[in-house]
This record gives sequence, C-alpha cells and structure tokens, in this order.
Amino acid sequence: MSSQSGIAPSKELIDSFKEYIDSNSRSLLIKIENEKLIPNALITGSSSFEDDWSLIRSELSETEPAYIVVNKNANDEHIFISFTPDYANVRSKMIYASSKNTLLKELGLEFFKPTIFINDLDDISYEGWLSYLKHENSSNPLTEDEENLLKVKDFENLSIIGTKGKQLANDSSTNSSGEFIFKIHDEVKDKIKDIPNNKLFSCSIDIEDESIKLAKEASLNSLKDIISSIFTESPQYSIVNYGNKVSFIYTCPSGSKVKERMIYASNKLGFVNNFLIKELNLEVFKIIEVGDVDEIDLNVLDPKEDSQDEPEQKKNLKFNRPKGPRRK
Repeated sequence: MSSQSGIAPSKELIDSFKEYIDSNSRSLLIKIENEKLIPNALITGSSSFEDDWSLIRSELSETEPAYIVVNKNANDEHIFISFTPDYANVRSKMIYASSKNTLLKELGLEFFKPTIFINDLDDISYEGWLSYLKHENSSNPLTEDEENLLKVKDFENLSIIGTKGKQLANDSSTNSSGEFIFKIHDEVKDKIKDIPNNKLFSCSIDIEDESIKLAKEASLNSLKDIISSIFTESPQYSIVNYGNKVSFIYTCPSGSKVKERMIYASNKLGFVNNFLIKELNLEVFKIIEVGDVDEIDLNVLDPKEDSQDEPEQKKNLKFNRPKGPRRK
C-alpha cells in the first residue's frame, strides 16, 4: 500500500500555483471538487498584507473547507492554511485532512512557513495572523518526549489555532484522541464487546451513511482461517480473538478507491483508541496494518510466539508496517 494518501493536485492547479508565484499574487485558494484538487481563486491583492486578509476571507464559507496559500512578502515565504470550518460535513473534513500532506509535497514544502490549521472563519484575518505569531513566539520549546506525544495525538501534525489564537489539543471535528470516527452500529458494539475466543468480526464503512457496520463474522479453527475470512475486494477493519488475545487488523487491498483509502485511514485510530480500548475496554494484543490480505504475518497473532520477556507496555499496542481560477 502506498505511503502517500489523499488526492493529488491537478495539472491545472500546478500551473496556477506557478502563475501565483511568478505574478507575486497575494493568495491562491484551492478546493477539492469531484475528487480533484483545483484552483478556486487567484487573489492579486494590493501592497498591503494587512488589508488583503479581508479579500481572502470574502472568498471563504463557514461550511466549506479550503486550502489557502498566502504570500507574506518576505523572502519568498508563504503561509499554508488548511481551513476546515466546524460546520463542514465529516466526509469533507476527512478528505481535506488526508490530502494536505500530498498537496504540500507536490507544490514544494520549501515554499511554506508556517503550515496552520484553522477551523474558525474569524481567524482568517490579520488579527488572527498576529495572534498566531504571538502564540508561536511565546511557546516554550518542547522536550523530545512531548514532541513525540504531540505527533501521536495530532492526526495531521498541524499547528491548530482557535478563536483566540491558542493552540488546541484537538478540534470539534475530531474525537478525543484527535482521530476522525464515524457512527458505529449497535450490532458492532454488541458483537465485539464480548467477542468469543477463536472468532473474527469484520467491519466495513458505509460511506453514504457515514457509519461503521458489521460485514462478516467467522469462526477460526486455525490462524490460517483469518486469511480466508477477510474480504479481499475492499478495505476492512477486522477484530480477531485468537488464543484469548484480541487483535485489530486493517486491510486495504491494492485497487481500493482513493476515497475508500482516505476514509478508512482517517477512522482507523479513532476506531481502535476510542471504540475498542476506551469504550469497550478491550486489551488489544496486536494492531496490524497491511495492503492485501495475504500480507498478514500470522505468526505475530499467535500468543505462543509472543515473548514472555516483552515489556508490559509493548503488549498493548503494536503496529506492523491504504477551469482556471477566478482573479481578484
């Protein structure tokens, strides 16, 4: 499975970004339409960095996400804003979050400093920019452990500012661990909370309904039965109890649709952290993420193979590594 997820920029967008750079325009607004990253508006602006923020804000909505590139007029540095308003629908939030890193890499990371996440339209302003700078300048350096913890908790490793310019642990579009998660059907909860030994339950995401439902259940006579029990045509979350050890397997077969890969990847950690561990209070033996089903290493799911000397904290979770713009 590719390490790069999300929607790649269209040729139209690449050309518009080059024009934005060459023309020294103030801002380029980017949106996702029909699973394509396209230029939405090229704002020429004026000589006033302060005044031009109102032009940018006038192009935005409280219900539609957008990526915003802003020219700072300083050493060819540009601000990259991932704007995801609270009132946007969940699917849009996930698609924009999943595509941000791909977009940055394609346009060139060296152009952007800083990269900011904003969820309130009021913060798209000169005052909001000053609040961000004040917060950044007053922040104490993080220790290595604190930086690692922040990376784990923050799905996209973004700087997040709220209405008062304060950095937030998470925003209202995510769950308490910083990961998106759809509604989970009651049948899934009832089956998994008391999952019997040598049993497998597979879950799928209903994209239209924005929910996680039970797709299949199977009894396991041996570890090999896991391979034959998981669907191979589409992504799945599978919960396995083998040898009285509960494990989570995320499969994303080659050929899965882009939207499927993004939505399953966006919900994965929320499903494990908030649902399996926090809500159902399950002790997760192993967490495995693979592309095709036949890539699963069954040995790691065998409790007999697990070292008795492994530190306790490592037994809980283990990962094995799916038109031109308008001018203003």
